[in-house]
Amino acid sequence: MPFGRPIDKEVIFWGLLLFILFSPFSISFTYIIWVVTAGLMFYVYLIARKERWEKTPLDTPLVTLVGASALSVVTSIDFFASLKEFRSLALIIIYYLFALNVDKAWKVEKLVSRLILVSAIAGAYGISQSITRWDLFDHFQGRSTGFFSLYLTYAEYLIVVISLTLGLFIYSKGVRRKIYFTIALAVMFGGLVVSYSRGPWIGLLCSVLLLAGMKGKRVLLITILVLVSLNLSLFYLNLGRSSVMVRSIFRLHPDGEPSSLLPYLQSNKERLLMWRSGFQILSDNPRYLVSGIGMHALQKIYPEYRSPEAQHQNLWHLHNNFMQILVTRGLLGLTAFLWIFLVWWKRIWRGFRDSPPGIEKGVLAGSLAGVAGFLVSGLTEYSWGDTEVLMLLYCILGITIAIARRNLAR
Repeated sequence: MPFGRPIDKEVIFWGLLLFILFSPFSISFTYIIWVVTAGLMFYVYLIARKERWEKTPLDTPLVTLVGASALSVVTSIDFFASLKEFRSLALIIIYYLFALNVDKAWKVEKLVSRLILVSAIAGAYGISQSITRWDLFDHFQGRSTGFFSLYLTYAEYLIVVISLTLGLFIYSKGVRRKIYFTIALAVMFGGLVVSYSRGPWIGLLCSVLLLAGMKGKRVLLITILVLVSLNLSLFYLNLGRSSVMVRSIFRLHPDGEPSSLLPYLQSNKERLLMWRSGFQILSDNPRYLVSGIGMHALQKIYPEYRSPEAQHQNLWHLHNNFMQILVTRGLLGLTAFLWIFLVWWKRIWRGFRDSPPGIEKGVLAGSLAGVAGFLVSGLTEYSWGDTEVLMLLYCILGITIAIARRNLAR
């Protein structure tokens, strides 16, 4: 990092690089880095005025999300809990850090290559946890967590980076790059498997299918056959916990099932009961449909609507991005959430379609698949409320918008 030089866009880039390097290792350091880098950006753009703050395609939907969230705080059934959670919207600044300051192709390549490297290291550590049953941070409890505190956070993070790497493998050129991406994919995929997380597993399958579909009908058909064969093998053969995980995706009732499957089946049942409780809250209180009960206010009302069959006494989220946002921020919040991804998807798809094969096209393709995987996985987990995953997501949104909205200088 260049010390002693004037603070400008190039200095901000080094902050972005540090953000990437620490993102799978330490949420505390990553948080400090983006806050400091944001301060540098505000100085460069708003105080020194060395750069012009440009509009981006996501400005309006992001502002709408902030407005809908603010309204949910004002009308919340637990004002102070909602006000505290409202601070999480500051993470949106990460999107602008990347969207406004990634202005050269070499910056994209450096950021993405480092992201893949550190994610592969996290994947390798997760595999090590599974083999040795040892964890430096004492987070391992039978399911690998990498350097994160929770296996689901680890898995959600990995599916986004795996998808990004697959896109680069398909569309970038050079044998050395292909070898690098292949090794990274193998390690990250191994890390994902030993997290034994079903939602991310389904999300990754959808990501792979999307990437295959981008290459054509024949590739899509072959990919479907391979994925179906893989999952049927895991379903019918006794291949350890991976088989148990896949079987549990298609089962809801424990009748005749081995005891190793029961925790997964109970988890399936719990999610269905949570979603039913969410619908019941809105059904009994139509006034919450507009702005919701308030961010992070679910704990105050959930015990009243908890099913007698549910094991968890109280919850702060409903294990579903869409349901959680609808209940806590209402239709306004859910509309803004969907609007962000609709606008982003339209812009990035157009950029992907118009780009020649290379790094940028691979990043756009892999990001489209990664975000799709994130959204599918979010059907069974509130990953939008997971800070580490959300920071990565804003990073990806920012980099791809930077690519799509300008021809990057070499």
